[in-house]
Amino acid sequence: MKIDKKQIEHLAKLSRLEIKSDDEKSFTASLNDILKYVDQLKQVDVEGVLATTQIAGLKNNWREDEIEPIDEITRDEIKANIPEMEDDYIKVKRIL
Repeated sequence: MKIDKKQIEHLAKLSRLEIKSDDEKSFTASLNDILKYVDQLKQVDVEGVLATTQIAGLKNNWREDEIEPIDEITRDEIKANIPEMEDDYIKVKRIL
């Protein structure tokens, strides 16, 4: 596939870019070089090669959720750290 001036103008219009007429030639050449390289890659024989998603050997290190006992905290200790309460509820700033 070869890119021409008309296709560059169409791509510029779709992407809402202003391309100067002297830049059109360099964009055309660059895109044609990219497409030529993609065609070259398509010819590589990859039969029997497994797809690679990453090469660093990383894996997810998931752990099971385990309930761990915590030190007993009394209601009065909790209330001592709360800046403002109303009845038995914690009062916070309105966000809406």
